[in-house]
Amino acid sequence: MFEVLAQEFTSAVRTLNHLSLMLREFGVEHPEYPEGATIPPSASAPVRKGLQEFEAECRVIGANASAEAVETAIKILESPAKRSQMNSAIQLVTNAFHQEAASWYDAVLKETNARLLHLGHSAVDEFVLAKFPGIHEDYDEAVKCLAAARPTAAVFHLMRIMEVAIRVWADSLDIPRHELNTGGTSLREQPWSEIMRAFLTRIETMPSTTEEGAHEKQMQEAALVRLNGVASEWQHSSLHPASRYTASQADEVFDAARAFLPAVAEIV
Repeated sequence: MFEVLAQEFTSAVRTLNHLSLMLREFGVEHPEYPEGATIPPSASAPVRKGLQEFEAECRVIGANASAEAVETAIKILESPAKRSQMNSAIQLVTNAFHQEAASWYDAVLKETNARLLHLGHSAVDEFVLAKFPGIHEDYDEAVKCLAAARPTAAVFHLMRIMEVAIRVWADSLDIPRHELNTGGTSLREQPWSEIMRAFLTRIETMPSTTEEGAHEKQMQEAALVRLNGVASEWQHSSLHPASRYTASQADEVFDAARAFLPAVAEIV
């Protein structure tokens, strides 16, 4: 159900609305065919053309029942027909499309709820949330956006989460704020390479001569690897999201962030 393309669906709705407008204005544009008069196929040609365009758009989005209704309407208008028959033909198409769209909506709700449940089982636990104050709402919104097939919006919320986690981690390592804001840019505009360099430089100076120190350094390095995993999936050179994400790209970003957060929560 998430395969329905929003842009194509919107185009189909626009075409259907245009057809309805054509019918409302038909009497004004064709005063020679008053109510009750028989309309020849030549006069209804623009309507048939609009129906053909709508049928093609229905096929693209998989609205096959609507497309079949369009075929029936076109056959009606290929012969002389009264305006009431023309109105009925368009109404047949409209009803079919609305009914099909309603069934999509019900299915999308079911799929969304199922996906929310699945993501919820893998949610960041209270320990992680406690380490990063302020991410609760953005995490919930990211999950909801993923479930509702709004991948770009999901990554925007993940960006806000990553900002908080990176700041908390940097503060725990006494990394000066200006090192994450070089050139006067905000953290979200900072290249991933610069963010990684700031942490790597600090971690490399950590002592590892004792068992405890070596363990701490290994955990820091592991978190840095996880951060690199997020950067690799981010589809943009900086923490600012790309202009558009596919569902699969957003899923990869979410999974990478979900792996990073517990790793860094253990060390801050």
